[in-house]
Amino acid sequence: MNRVVPLLAGLLLLSSPAMLRSQSPDKLPLPKSGTILFLGDSNTFAGGYVIALDAYLKTRFPDRDWTLINLGLPSETISGLSEEDHPYPRPNVQDRIDAALTKTKPAMVCIAYGMNDGIYAPFDSMRLKQYQAGVATAIRKSRAVGASVMLLTPDPFDPIPVSARTQPITGKRFSYIHPFHDYDSVLANYAQWLVTQRAENLPVADAHTTITRYLAMARKDDPKTVLSGDGIHPNATGHWLVAHSILTEWNAPREVDDLTIRFSEEKAPANGIRRLSTTVKLPMPIDPAWDRRLKSSEFDPQQWNAQILRIRGIEGGRYALRETNGKMLGEFSHEVLAKGIDLSQIPALSTNVDAQEVLRLLKSIHQTRDLAWLTDVGHRRPDTPKGIPLADALAKVKPMEETVRKLTAPRQLQLDLERIGD
Repeated sequence: MNRVVPLLAGLLLLSSPAMLRSQSPDKLPLPKSGTILFLGDSNTFAGGYVIALDAYLKTRFPDRDWTLINLGLPSETISGLSEEDHPYPRPNVQDRIDAALTKTKPAMVCIAYGMNDGIYAPFDSMRLKQYQAGVATAIRKSRAVGASVMLLTPDPFDPIPVSARTQPITGKRFSYIHPFHDYDSVLANYAQWLVTQRAENLPVADAHTTITRYLAMARKDDPKTVLSGDGIHPNATGHWLVAHSILTEWNAPREVDDLTIRFSEEKAPANGIRRLSTTVKLPMPIDPAWDRRLKSSEFDPQQWNAQILRIRGIEGGRYALRETNGKMLGEFSHEVLAKGIDLSQIPALSTNVDAQEVLRLLKSIHQTRDLAWLTDVGHRRPDTPKGIPLADALAKVKPMEETVRKLTAPRQLQLDLERIGD
């Protein structure tokens, strides 16, 4: 009988070599290097999906030089619209996009608006036209500075957590405080139009559909499932789903490494231990805040993280696998080792520990650097916190960025394989 220690229960993955064929980063719809700029409202400002993408790119393509800058601004629109009950006129990205493009010099711009552009009211064709015109202007200005463009559909509006203060279509004064109960139908309309822009050779990541499908799946088991406490701002799981939609649109590679170690058919050494050494990359870190219900679903972040180790040519029996530093990783039959185990799902492995450190550092880097950039570029929202001077922020994060580069560099992984039984 195959035996796996409890830590590794459910971590076995059968995989064909064709599934794990490496993909060049040049096949992604990304610049070869440079700044990727994110413009959006509070759901971009929160930063979760940008950090997830940054973690993916830095671990998967450590030799590439991409800098992700998040200039999302709460309350902002791309259309210039604002509801009467908003405490101040909503900021309009058109007022700061020129400065953002001039100062950051992006090679690519991600445009992510819509939630605020319908001003939480029933559908109105004139509002849609203003939204479309705003998106077209942002695309034109981005391309004028030589940047490629990616569009992102708005997250869905969820009336369930705020049902007590939503209004029917007959309501009088709609706002983010008292939104139209079926406001998501408006956002779905906006998202549908954005998706048509793929015909104009624009990548469009459909976050609206991805989150809607996840909620439908999760609510089959628990009808009370929500991803947003206020119906507008997604939690950490929602941000992963946005990142998932972007990685899907990019057709990003899902494998980290495909590692096969083959021994000739011989008896084990006298001490029963074989030393394995292979070059590996860090897997994408999995944020502990992401809902465990993602696992084994079509939205599972592990789908983007396969790091398969196969050990073949060893005699039958059971084996203990350890890092050479003595850290126990698990016990496996020779059949399981031949089929493959996913190293990215072993939390104790040093590469996975370091991946979590990369995630921690990236959160700190973005919190400091992005707010400084946002302040430096300038905006018209009165209650957004100010960042430290940009030069100070860049100096502060530089040591953290260097640590991330060192941690994500490919490394030698040394493992000990010991036969422990028949």
